[in-house]
Amino acid sequence: MMRFFISAICFLFVFMFETSFLSSLPSILSLTPLILGLSIYLLQSYGLIDGFIWMCVYGIFLNTFHFSTIPFVSLAWIMAGIVASVMARHVFSNRSFYGSVACAYCGFFALVLTESLLAWSAYFVRGSFIDWSDFFFTHLLRAFLLLLVMTVLFACTRRIRNLLPHPFPFRT
Repeated sequence: MMRFFISAICFLFVFMFETSFLSSLPSILSLTPLILGLSIYLLQSYGLIDGFIWMCVYGIFLNTFHFSTIPFVSLAWIMAGIVASVMARHVFSNRSFYGSVACAYCGFFALVLTESLLAWSAYFVRGSFIDWSDFFFTHLLRAFLLLLVMTVLFACTRRIRNLLPHPFPFRT
């Protein structure tokens, strides 16, 4: 129970940091997918279901606070969480950098695909216009920044594991 409380506090801190500080930075830095990177890092490196929960709650918060222009964006985040969870548990190894990055990109591409399907359906249902070139260019920049986030997190893995008690009791 204590782990979920600490996880919720950490999520709220990272959510506020990403949506208030990072989104106010100029140009490309405002697109940093910190929650996505940290969620997949929790799923991939530690096998914690908290990463999936973070992704689902982030999507719900985006819908609740109207931070996204795409309707029902929580469905996209849930789909990305499901794909990342399956890839982390059954396909990619958590010991290699390439496995972590591949898992991150599988979740990211599931997110982009689902968001584009939701935006496309919103065009037909409500007539809301999406600039597709801007949509895909933004996601291309986010893909590059996701690589940077995953590189930093993977480089810090040994230091983070040294801070945690041995053996790590939170593994699910």
